[in-house]
Order: sequence, then C-alpha cells, then structure tokens
Amino acid sequence: MTQEQLNLLLKKILWAVIGLLTISFILIKPSLQLLLLKAIKPLFVAFAIAYMVDPIVRFLENKLKLSRKKSLAITLILLVFTIIILISIILPGLINSFSEFSTILNSESATSTFTWEDAGKILGINFTSELITEIERTVNNAMQQISSVLTTAIQTFLSSVVSFTSSIVSFFLAFIIAIYMLLTKDDLLNRFKRMIKAFSSKDRYSYLTHVSQTANDVFSSFFIGKIIDSAIIGALCWLIMALVKIPNAATFGFLIGLTNMIPYFGPIIGAVPCLLITLIISPAKALWVLIIIIVLQQFDGLVLGPKILGDKLGVDAFWIITAVTIGGSLGGVLGMLLGVPVVIFFKKLIEEAVDKRLPKK
Repeated sequence: MTQEQLNLLLKKILWAVIGLLTISFILIKPSLQLLLLKAIKPLFVAFAIAYMVDPIVRFLENKLKLSRKKSLAITLILLVFTIIILISIILPGLINSFSEFSTILNSESATSTFTWEDAGKILGINFTSELITEIERTVNNAMQQISSVLTTAIQTFLSSVVSFTSSIVSFFLAFIIAIYMLLTKDDLLNRFKRMIKAFSSKDRYSYLTHVSQTANDVFSSFFIGKIIDSAIIGALCWLIMALVKIPNAATFGFLIGLTNMIPYFGPIIGAVPCLLITLIISPAKALWVLIIIIVLQQFDGLVLGPKILGDKLGVDAFWIITAVTIGGSLGGVLGMLLGVPVVIFFKKLIEEAVDKRLPKK
C-alpha cells in the first residue's frame, strides 16, 4: 500500500469515526446528552472568554511591543479592575433601590385608611355594598395568588443559590482554562491546522480555512463593535439620568448598556426594569426615564450604530429581528446575542457560493 493510499484510508476512517460519534450523540438519551454537554461546557465558556479577550492582548502586543505573557497579565489586571469598579458603582444602587422599595411598602401610605367611599367620590362611582364585597373578594383572591407566586419564587431562589454557586466554580475553572488557551494560542492553532490539513484534501483545507477566517471576521467585528457601541450608550444614559437627577442613574446606565448588546429588542428589555423601579421609587421621574431611553435608542439606531458598525451587519432589519427571535427561543439571552452574527456568517457564505456558481450557468 502506497503512502497516498494509506493517507486516503486514514481520512476515511477519521470521517467514519466522526460520523459514528455524531450519530451516537443524537441517538443517546437526552439525559446523557445534557450530562455530556454539561461536562464540556467549561471548554466552550473558556473559548468564549479567550476569544473576547484575545483582541485586547493582541493590541497590547502590537502597539506596545510586549510579550504575550505581559500583555495577558496587563489585560487581566484591567479586566479585574473594571469589574471591581462596575460592582462598586452598581451594587450600592441596587441595594438602595431595594431599601427604598421596602420602605415604601412598609410606610403609612400602604396602610392608609383610604375607603371605597373616598375612591367613589374621586372616580364619580357609587360603590354599593355588593360591589364593595365583590371588589374585596377579587382583591383577596389576587393577593392569595400573589402570595403563592412569591412563595414559589422564594423556593426557586433558594434552589438556585446552589446552582449559582456551582456556576461560579465552573466559571472560574473556565477562566483558568481560557488563560492557558491565550498563552498557548499559536501552538493550539498550529496543531489544529496541521490536523485538518493531514486529513483533508487541498481544496477542502483551503475552503475550511476560508470559512474559519470569515467566521472570525464576522464575530469579532460584530461583538467588538457592539461592545463599544453599548458602552457609549450606557455611559450617555448614566450621564443624562444623573443630570436629570434620576435615582440609580449608574445602575440604569449599566443595565441599558448591557441589554443594548441585543439588537432591536435590547433597549426594550432594559427599559422595563428601569421604568418599574422608577415608578415605585419616584413616579414623577418615570416619564423622563422613558424619554431618555427612547432618544438614546433612536440616536444609537440612526447615528452611533452605523458609525461604529458601518456596513458590517449587511442584513435587513427583517433578518435581524428574525435571528434575535429564533435565537432567543432556542438559546435564551445567549441565543439572542449570537443570532445576528450567525445569520451574517451564513449570509456571506451563501452569497459567495451563489456568486461562484452563477457564471457557470
């Protein structure tokens, strides 16, 4: 058997093994699938962390001419410092919000002697005893339902504490793995390329390299652009709300900036808790919060977003909304974040394939 025939046999064996593993994974019980996914989840999280941090490391390497270890160390220090600052700014606002909310609930206004007759005079309605009895019965039923929901929520919260602790441990494990990935990035990439090249034809290797480069360009440009865009929107929201003297401006700015990462639906998701908290603590400021968020959303969509992202999206609003909706239904918040770049990635590949085949027709 010649070397070429041996290489061909090895390729067939490799693809057969990959196919068998894929089919086996699909056919096994869902419980085992979840167990396997849970086992490899830290690797995916580590890859995501390394992928997001690597541009900063490369920037320090190229601009300051530092070694990779020094660049990574500086990047980690900056990240930890940024997280500490964010926590020190946001956490007091959250504690203050809950404290004010609790004070309002326990205030005398919550136990005032305001009667149904007083309400009838204000509304111009004659409350009969039967109507009052029916309203009180409805209110009592609603309170019982609320009490039941709160009880269930507390139980869910307590059960989630253990899960949260486990997630924290898993995240730190993934963070450590990500550091090693960043330190050995070149070696890992070279090994991966050699493996693909060894078991693929020249044309297939070239195409896989092109696909991976396209994916890297799409995802990196999208997320870096959205992070910069969202950071500016969050900072503007914080500044404007602070000037208008809206309570918890820093917390609201962080929340709006964070949810702004999700195209179209992000500002709506972030606006809901901000409005609810403001309505409870300072109802007079709620209208200002709504106006500020709407103005910032329009500014981002019409001016800032196009300036930063440019034509990197390259897809119509219909496809973006569809990608966010489907991604959210499949993967929650993570699916909403990944939906748009995935659509852009496949759109580029499909357009390239069409442009390549059309001349042949």
